Amino acid sequence: MRAYRSDWQPDAPELGLDHFLATLPADPPRRPDLCDDAVLDFLVRGLVGDLLERAGQRAEGKLSNRQNSEADVAACHRLIAIFSGQDARFQLQAGWHGGTLPNHVRSLLESHPQVQESALATDNSTLQTFFALLVLEVYEFIGTYDEADDERQSQEVIDDIVGKYVHYLRGIPRDQVNW
Repeated sequence: MRAYRSDWQPDAPELGLDHFLATLPADPPRRPDLCDDAVLDFLVRGLVGDLLERAGQRAEGKLSNRQNSEADVAACHRLIAIFSGQDARFQLQAGWHGGTLPNHVRSLLESHPQVQESALATDNSTLQTFFALLVLEVYEFIGTYDEADDERQSQEVIDDIVGKYVHYLRGIPRDQVNW
């Protein structure tokens, strides 16, 4: 995949991925390019941020487990639509998004100990499994998080998770993947 890093920034990034996707026009003047590391980072970091926000709301009793789960599934489906080419608001690289990307992700997930072959049967199920693993990894972090931990150390863990999934979406070779 052709990759680069631009100065792209969403309007009001502090409002999160859900807000960004809800307010992105159907035909934006400048479509976010999925070959741009800044866009990939924002999408993955935005999902992680929204997961952390919802986990906090759930812990405070403001969100039920069911509402949280439904929101997580919906967020994953939005990202599947983006990376499969079903969301026309994003600029794709021909042949990669909606084509080679699911095959690349499938080859990564074949070696994952928690993934069954049936979860990789279709392109959509492969991407769904990929984003579900991201969600699970974030929840594993939340489950081990201790408020007494150094905030900087916690941010480093989140940065590592985000960086890993951005690299996977960019097409890092299978032999460089460490689940």
